[in-house]
Amino acid sequence: AVVSTQSTGEHFKLSVKDVQSGVAVDENDGRILSNDLEKVVECLMSLENGHVGIVLDNSGYELFSDLCLVDALLRSGRVTMVTLHQKTIPWFVSDVTQCDFNSTLSDLLGCEELKGFSERLSSYKSACKLVTTEHPFWTSPSPYCEMQS
Repeated sequence: AVVSTQSTGEHFKLSVKDVQSGVAVDENDGRILSNDLEKVVECLMSLENGHVGIVLDNSGYELFSDLCLVDALLRSGRVTMVTLHQKTIPWFVSDVTQCDFNSTLSDLLGCEELKGFSERLSSYKSACKLVTTEHPFWTSPSPYCEMQS
C-alpha cells in the first residue's frame, strides 16, 4: 500500500486560509478533487504484518502529520514497517530531505510535551521499523507508471 498524507496537510492549509477569510471549514471537502480515504483505511485495516510506504511532500506541519500517521500505523500492530520516501533535493523550498527529517526528529526529541511520541519514533528508526529513503524519481517529471519497482 502506498499512502500519501499530503491531503491532510493541504486540508489543514485550506482550513487556516478559510478560517482567516471567515468561510466555514466544512466547505473544504468540496475542494478536494479525489478523496479515497475510505479505500485507504479499508486497505490498512486489512493488513497483517504490513509494510507501508509514504511519499513525503512538505516539511513542517505536513511532515509532522506524516510522523503521526507512522506512529499510529506501527502502534496498530497491523503494520510492522514504514518506509518514508523523501526528496534528494528540495525541488520546492519546503520539500522534505534527509536533513529536514533528521532536524525534525531532533527537534521533537527536545520537546518535553512530545517526549513519548518522539522516543517511539526514535525507537522505530533504531529497530528499522521506520526507514527513510530517497530517490531522484520523487523530483523527476515522470509519472508513477514509469516508476521502477
